[in-house]
Amino acid sequence: MSFEADGIVKHASRGWSAVTDGQLTPPPPEHVLDHLVRHYVIPDDAEFEFAELLLTTAPTTVALIDQLPLCDLCAHEGRPATPARYDACASRRGSGPWAYMCGDCFMMRSSQMLGLGLGQYLITRSDLDEGMRSAFDSARNHWIARGADPPNFSPFDEE
Repeated sequence: MSFEADGIVKHASRGWSAVTDGQLTPPPPEHVLDHLVRHYVIPDDAEFEFAELLLTTAPTTVALIDQLPLCDLCAHEGRPATPARYDACASRRGSGPWAYMCGDCFMMRSSQMLGLGLGQYLITRSDLDEGMRSAFDSARNHWIARGADPPNFSPFDEE
């Protein structure tokens, strides 16, 4: 997994299609890195956030969670329990109840878009590889050099 941290802005958009040529496609590594940096490095300070981050669009296509939940729709419809990779609106129109969904339910029931107000791809710490750790460390050092004072924990710390 190789990419440049400044590619985050290039890939950011209001909505991101999670389906390419009829196949589910996880968000690119740049979206994962953007999520990790915004949640684990940038200080919770409105002035700093405005000056440094709000001038660029956040993809908001990814959410880091401790454990994948089971698909709400499979459970509701009596199908076998399936891990959910998506947290999204369970309506093609994009309005209605949200649910944790497996890939099949996401394809059938959602708008197939990810982003703010659309849905997120769920990842766990075990999904984060050494390439992401290296990119995160580089991004963290970049923000520290710009005045950020991140917490003493990271998404790579064991719970």
